[in-house]
Amino acid sequence: MLISLMALSPQRKLHSGLSGQIKLAIYGLLSLALTKPSIQHFIQRCDQTLQQIPLSLGGWIPTQIDCFHDKAEILFARLEGSAVGASDFKSGVEKHFSVTPAFNVKQPDAAVFFVPIKPVPEGDDPLLPLSHQLDKLITLLQRHNVTFTLTDVPPPEKKTDEPGFEHPLPHWREMNFSYDSRVTPRLIFKNEAMRGMRITAIAFVINQDSADIKYNVQGVIYGKP
Repeated sequence: MLISLMALSPQRKLHSGLSGQIKLAIYGLLSLALTKPSIQHFIQRCDQTLQQIPLSLGGWIPTQIDCFHDKAEILFARLEGSAVGASDFKSGVEKHFSVTPAFNVKQPDAAVFFVPIKPVPEGDDPLLPLSHQLDKLITLLQRHNVTFTLTDVPPPEKKTDEPGFEHPLPHWREMNFSYDSRVTPRLIFKNEAMRGMRITAIAFVINQDSADIKYNVQGVIYGKP
C-alpha cells in the first residue's frame, strides 16, 4: 500500500528523513574502488576494445583512444590530401560500431565516437596503509623507468544536515597518480595484484608517422592514513 509522505506524522517524517540521510551517508562512505574494475580487468577490457578498432575506417585513421571503466572515446582523423569525405567515415562507423560519430565544425578533419565497455566491479579490497601502497606503486613504476606524478586528494570536510545529522567521514585517504610512458600498461602491471588501487583512464596516443604509441595512465590509490 502506498503511503503519501504528506500523511506521515512529524515523528515518522523525521525518521524517514534521517533514514534517507543515513543511506546517503553510507553510500558516500563506499569507496569508488568497490564499483570499479581491478587494474588487470581495466587493462584487459581496454585491450579487447582496442582490438575492435580497425587501422582505417572509411578512409580515416585512429589517432587517440581514451579508455574509461565503462566506455572508450575514439578519435579518428582524415589523412591530409585524402579524397575520402566525412560521410564515408560516418557510414563506416555506423556499419562497424552501430554508433554515429560527432564532428567538430572547427576541425572538420576529426571526429569522435564512443564504444561501451562492460565493467567488471572488483568489489572490496583490504585497506592497507597508504605508505605501503605508495611504496609498492613507486617501486613498480621505477623498475620500468617511468616518471610519474602523485597528487594528494584533500579529505572531505565535515557536513551536518538538519536536524543536526553529522555525516561520517571516510576512514581512508586517496592519492591520484599519473604517468606517460611508451611501455604498455599490460606489461607494467602484468604480475602485480595492486589491491586497493584502480586505473581510472588510459589514453593511447598514436603517432601515425612512426606507428608509435604513447600511453597516458591515470589512477587512484586508497589506503589507511
